[in-house]
Amino acid sequence: MSSSSSWHALESDPDLWQVYVEKLGVNVNSLDFIEIYSLDEDYSSNEAIFSYIFLYPDSGSSPISNVSQPSIDDKLWTIKQIDELDSCCCLIALLHAIGNNLDKVVLEHNSPLAEFFEKTKTMTADERAIVLLNDTKIHQAHEETAEQGQTEMVDSGRVGYHYIAYILSNSNKLYELNGSTKGPQAKFIGELNNESFFSRVTQELFSLGYPLILLIIALVISYLHFSYIYELFENDKRFSHLSTLERELSCRTEMGLYYSYFKQIAIDSTSFIQGFLSIISDNRTEAPTTINVLERFNLYPEVLISLIYRLMNSQGMLTEVCYQIDRGETMTPVLSCEGHKEPTYFYVTSVFILNGLLLGILFLFGTYLSKSILGGIITTFAYVFNHGEATRVMWTPPLRESFSFPFHVLQLFVVTYVLQQQQTLTNTNAIKSFIGYIKKHDQSIDIDSPQNLISYRHKIKLLLLLIGSTILYMLPWQ
Repeated sequence: MSSSSSWHALESDPDLWQVYVEKLGVNVNSLDFIEIYSLDEDYSSNEAIFSYIFLYPDSGSSPISNVSQPSIDDKLWTIKQIDELDSCCCLIALLHAIGNNLDKVVLEHNSPLAEFFEKTKTMTADERAIVLLNDTKIHQAHEETAEQGQTEMVDSGRVGYHYIAYILSNSNKLYELNGSTKGPQAKFIGELNNESFFSRVTQELFSLGYPLILLIIALVISYLHFSYIYELFENDKRFSHLSTLERELSCRTEMGLYYSYFKQIAIDSTSFIQGFLSIISDNRTEAPTTINVLERFNLYPEVLISLIYRLMNSQGMLTEVCYQIDRGETMTPVLSCEGHKEPTYFYVTSVFILNGLLLGILFLFGTYLSKSILGGIITTFAYVFNHGEATRVMWTPPLRESFSFPFHVLQLFVVTYVLQQQQTLTNTNAIKSFIGYIKKHDQSIDIDSPQNLISYRHKIKLLLLLIGSTILYMLPWQ
């Protein structure tokens, strides 16, 4: 970056920006600034908003990724943020917002901005940057405003934050305008259908960073929960201190029943198919009667875990370490193995992984309901505080509830999401507002257009999501 300090950074203060644009010649009644404290709030009802200016930590790249170039039918006003203007991103974003909305913003005659836009209307983005750099009137207004800020004036190269603008073109397309990019300053985000300008900007800002943070937190919580219930199980049974036979003998009552079918498919049978056929035509459980134990005991989890075990073992992904334990002169040695190639280890670990994910799903569910990470954390602590009453997976891992409960929480999450989406899709006020917006801009409404079919297609996806989560919940439940 340049070492020049002639253009100081401007702090993010709507009152200060109001003073700034008035110095530049914007009519006081034609432009106002609103500070947005949370992207959870809804500003879609304010139709007077024509641009959003976003301030984010300067990492050298835009917060939006994987976007295409703007369509050729949009004539966008852009300006390059050259090195000499390196601390001037606030002004660049402001010029992008005003320059693409000159039909909405009133500029005073012979004002600095009016003269600047008139002089540069046919120039390229780089040429406009040179004109701006040498514009003494705009520079004077900029420095006077920077001195009025409540924070210490920052020299160039020390800012650490960057302003970009989002504007809506006349063809109802959303663009991100960033003067510091090496390529074109305009990035096409997408077309607005029946969604508001604000909701689409919020969606793009959250498109990568926020969900990724939530996913990382959920995975960390899941791993911690997995480790916790595994430790409780180990402390109760001393699983790692037992021989292979003793581990199997420790699987009592229902736990032993379900494990025996897993072992029958995964170990005792020559192939997965043979093992599967042996449980749907079983003559040992209720001998001499032949029954379908898959259906009788809901052994779908055991079938799936057996299949995964066989596939991973065939690829050499499972390992074990075995020890020969000498039990004295009068007793034969005992072979004890540890590792996930050991069937008992693999079986209980599979159950604990699923139930570890349960708490991660609860965190995401709580975050979604409260629209806050804090809400998700409170949900997590509420479950942990009532852990002994909420689950018994650490004492008897393979109960049907241990397999079904995580999917039950997932189903509740999906049902809540579907109901909220359905309410949005059937919101007649939103539809009326959308039609009114189209009419105001003299655009025709094509009922058969792909945009107007989105609601129907979205409903099909929601229905499939609901059916899928219900099946996952009901299959292992007895």
